[in-house]
Formats: sequence, structure tokens, C-alpha cells
Amino acid sequence: MNKIKYISLIQIIILSLALNIQSCSNECEGVDCLNEGVCVDGACNCTEGYIGTNCENFDPSKVQFLINEGKTPIELFNGEIPLDSLYGKNYNGGLIFYLNITDGTGLVAATENVGSNIEWGCQGVDIPNLNNVNTAPPISGPETEEGARIGDGITNTIAIIASCDEDNIAAKLCQEMGSDWFLPSRSELRLMYNNLHLNGHGNFTTMDFYFSSTEISHAVVSAVNFSNGSRFQDTKGASRTARAAKFY
Repeated sequence: MNKIKYISLIQIIILSLALNIQSCSNECEGVDCLNEGVCVDGACNCTEGYIGTNCENFDPSKVQFLINEGKTPIELFNGEIPLDSLYGKNYNGGLIFYLNITDGTGLVAATENVGSNIEWGCQGVDIPNLNNVNTAPPISGPETEEGARIGDGITNTIAIIASCDEDNIAAKLCQEMGSDWFLPSRSELRLMYNNLHLNGHGNFTTMDFYFSSTEISHAVVSAVNFSNGSRFQDTKGASRTARAAKFY
């Protein structure tokens, strides 16, 4: 090989290497990796909890991890995580069982029962400021009667504690967990059954009747049978189980 051809070959090799280096260096140009993802060889390597071409989506298999990292239930829902994937996850000291998709508020249940063989309390006393609910739950749609609705558990509990001075009753045991905990209303308790117990969350006692804070009369209150989810009218003096709830 003469000197001119040798030099030309070297030039071609150098030019080829330069073009390859430039090509490699430009593979990530214009690739926008979100949520701290990193571009490698033109593709995004996503951090834990994120998926998608640009790491733009939440990973539905990493919901608890994302919550632990500070994501709120409404952020995850708005990021296309289905409600069923949120139920039963640990958040704000309890297990998520309800999310208001309009304002982002929701409810968690305590991870354990507050007790068993406990009474509702004040048998024969019609609790002041507590509406007596004499209608059955609707077949479909939310409950609308005061005392049985979502959001009524906390006001029911306050009314019960204010007027019933007996110790170790269901409402007081719930609030002893903290001032923001309460005995759930009938509607709230049914949501616990549907969204937690039926999906294997919460370690509920299957054969137990759980008290709600919904009063029916001076002697009778509403409970839920956790073996089948049926509404049950029970006496205030019966020995039952209770599970606390709170808002987040």
C-alpha cells in the first residue's frame, strides 16, 4: 500500500469514528425523561414507580412505594391509577377505603379492630343531636339520610360521646385512638366491607357483626354482618366488634 492510500485509509477511519461518536452523543438529544428518569442510548431509564416512554406514567404495581414517597391518593388517581389499586394501601395511619375524586379527601380504616365483645352503649337512651335513621340503605347510589351518609361518622361519634357517659363503648374506643378517629356511619362501614374486606384487606373478623355509629332508635342501632355484608339492626347492649375510621 503506497503512502497516499495509507493516509486516505487513516482519514476514513478517523472520519468514521468521529461520525459514530457524534451519532452516539446525539442519541439523547431531544429525549425528555420525566420524574428524574435518565436517558441512556436514546431511551429513558425510569426511576422506581414510573413507566412509559418518557417515564410519564405511574407504575400501577408500585402504588404503596409512590405513597411512601409522598404521592397523595388523588394525585395517583388523576395519574390513571384505578381506585381498586388504592384501596387497602397504607396512608395517613390507616388503610384507604374511600376517595372523593372531586376534592381529593378520603377515608382510612384502622388496621385492627378497636375491640370485640364491646357494646354500643346507652341502651334505652335516644342520643340527642343524633338523627334516627329508619330507612334501609338504597339499592344503588349513596345514602342520603342524615346519620347514615359518608361524612356522618365523625359527627355521630361526637354526639354519642357527649351524651353517653359509659366507659369502653364502641364510639369512645374509636376516639381513644386519637381525636380524629371515629366510629363509622352505616355508609362508611359498608365501604369498609366492600373496598377492604372483600378484597382481602384489613384483617376483619369474617363472622363478626360490626357496629356503625348510625342510631335507629333509643334501643337499636345499625350494624353490618361481615360474613355477607348485610345490614343488621342490633341492640345497643349487644356484644359486637368495632373498627375506627378517619378522614385524610
